[in-house]
Amino acid sequence: MLENLIPLLLPLWWSAARQRASAWGGVLALYLLGAHEQPAAILQALPGFSPLGSRAVWGLHALLLSLPWAWLWQAPTQSAIKRGFSSVAVLLVSLLPPWGLIGWLHPLTLSGVLYPAWGLGGLLATTLLWSAWNARQRALIQPLLLAALLANAGYRAPTLPPGWQALDTRLKPPGILPWQRLERQTQLMQLVQAQWDPPMPAQRGPRVLLLPESIAGVWTGAETYWWNALCNRITHSQDTLIVGAIAPDASGRAYNAAHVIAAPGDRWVRARQPIPLADWSPWGAGGLASHWVLQDAHGWHLNRGQERIAGYRVLFSFCFEDLLVLPQLVSALGPEAPQVLISLSNHSWAQGLREPAVQAMHARWWARLWGIPLLRADNGPQTDG
Repeated sequence: MLENLIPLLLPLWWSAARQRASAWGGVLALYLLGAHEQPAAILQALPGFSPLGSRAVWGLHALLLSLPWAWLWQAPTQSAIKRGFSSVAVLLVSLLPPWGLIGWLHPLTLSGVLYPAWGLGGLLATTLLWSAWNARQRALIQPLLLAALLANAGYRAPTLPPGWQALDTRLKPPGILPWQRLERQTQLMQLVQAQWDPPMPAQRGPRVLLLPESIAGVWTGAETYWWNALCNRITHSQDTLIVGAIAPDASGRAYNAAHVIAAPGDRWVRARQPIPLADWSPWGAGGLASHWVLQDAHGWHLNRGQERIAGYRVLFSFCFEDLLVLPQLVSALGPEAPQVLISLSNHSWAQGLREPAVQAMHARWWARLWGIPLLRADNGPQTDG
């Protein structure tokens, strides 16, 4: 798939360019090529958007992502130190906001392909590899490529804990009228009960069931009431149900979130970075809020996107976050490594697009980087009939 090759082609073209203009033009062209479905995706996700506006967003997005590459490029006549440093700089700068919040197709997304199970070391090794390649340092390139070969040869994909499963669906977005909302919740509860009936024997251990992103729509007091009986049943067992929903708070903000229903009580895990334009509009009211910072009894700290589920340390990745490096990097900067990667997405709007497959591939790459199993649920577009 062409989109998955762009993270490889970007640094290769950039290091081979003889002039700044050709380096910039090539990187810009690769970003445009890698996101060529973006205008169609915008029109499907936002039907009120104009075709001209969708193409403008596509072009401006690629232009913005290409700017660090144009700014930090070094000519082949420069010293190896300068060229190596420029590679590290462009990879790091493109991780900072605003680029890190909108910048898919980043070369570091290949870290899990090159160095599975290396974790943060894989991100560092990939950075060093691209730096050595740009600096023409064969003495570094060769051992780094050998390490990648050995890492892949020795890698064995881990399996999910027993009883963990994800439920893919193909449901249209829930309506906003009360009877439409009740119909959706009833449908979901029936799906859960069909998956979990008859009950699992006690000796088999706890079960975890994952439903797709925002599948339950906006979760209000009505949804809490409708789910009350099933939630009580779950919280009195060892099982865990994870339902994607939109969670409003008292201030009027809404978050893309996962509702974790388990003993001793339910809780919410909020997404860090919603999709820009479609869901996230930091310049205006409405939309979904980002959630990069948490406040608790210990003060303010970065949201690492982790939660303990059925005794395992779980890393949550919501939809657009699968395509970004920054959430994964933030997750690595902590004392505890994740044991399972949970990915939630919703592509009910994505008719005939490859974006869902690209996003699923990126989720698998991140699971490979951490050397942990992937549990992923997606709501795909409805099929005819």
